[in-house]
Order: sequence, then C-alpha cells, then structure tokens
Amino acid sequence: MSGMEDFMFNLKFQAKQFKRESDHALKEANKTQIKCRDNLQKGNRDAAQIYAQQVIQQRNFSSRYLQMSVKFDILQSQLKSQELSKNVTKEISKMNKIVATQLEPAQILDSAKTMTQFNELCEQMGVQQSVVQNMMGETAPIGVAQLITQLEEEIATKQTEQVGNVPSIQQTQQVVNSNVNEVEDMQKRLAMM
Repeated sequence: MSGMEDFMFNLKFQAKQFKRESDHALKEANKTQIKCRDNLQKGNRDAAQIYAQQVIQQRNFSSRYLQMSVKFDILQSQLKSQELSKNVTKEISKMNKIVATQLEPAQILDSAKTMTQFNELCEQMGVQQSVVQNMMGETAPIGVAQLITQLEEEIATKQTEQVGNVPSIQQTQQVVNSNVNEVEDMQKRLAMM
C-alpha cells in the first residue's frame, strides 16, 4: 500500500472509531436520563438536575463525535476522489500523444465539454458536502431545564394513567354488595336443609 492509501485507511478507521464513541455516549445519556427520571419521581430534584446536566453533556459528546466521524468520512472520500482523478490524469497524459494524432477538432471539443461537465459536477459535490457540514453544526442541543420539564410531564402523565385505573368507590361498593348477597343466599339454602 502506498502512503496515501495508508492515510485513507486510517481516516476510515478513525471515522468508525468516532462513530462508536458517539453511539456509546448516546447509550450513556439514555441510561443517565433514566436515573434523572427516577430521582424526579422520588422528589429528589437536586440529583435530577445533576443527572440532567450529565445527559446534556453526554449528548453533546455524542454529537461532536458524530460530527468528527462524518468529517473524517468526507475527507477520506474527497482524498479517494482526488487520488482517482490523479490516476485518471496520469493515464490520460500517457494516451495524449497517441490520441492527439487521431482526433479531429470536433472530437477535441466534445472531450473538452465532457471534462468541463465532469469538473462542474465535482464542484457541485463539494458544495453539497459543505451544506451537510453546515447543517450538522446547526443542531441545537436540548437544555437542562427543558429536559427536566419533559421528564416531569412524562411522570405526571404516567401518574394520571395510574389514577385512572383505580376503581371508584361505587364500583367497589357494588362488588361488596354482590358478595354479601351471595353469602346470604348460601346461608338461606343451608338453613333450609
């Protein structure tokens, strides 16, 4: 392998490493968020605040690692493209002497047009990659206060659902009355025997 191929391989490897780190940080953020929710349910708001800060920090780490992974992937792709272009240019320069004698002026213009179009497409690809990088940089992380509020709302919703599942006093009274009636009926039957 040449030096450039080694470098591109290392870039690809580093991109995967950053992706793994991003995934790990996101998993840790999810675990910490559960701890935050548990502390909120127990009424321990100070501990929940600390856990919420850790969640935000871990999510930021995940985002940064993911951005680095994407940047390394893009850089590796661009270098690979340049290496390919360099090899194509070498091959074209080797053939130039032979082809120059056989080409007519119209064919030369067509080749120039094709190469110009190819260069324009490469430039457009570079612009698209810049847009992706800019969009990734604009992601707004969720704040600690927002996370606490969101978790409190989830807890309140669960508690409301649990309260809705408790039978009413009337339902309980009806069950008790029916059981009393059954017992009385059995006593009457026993007395008749």
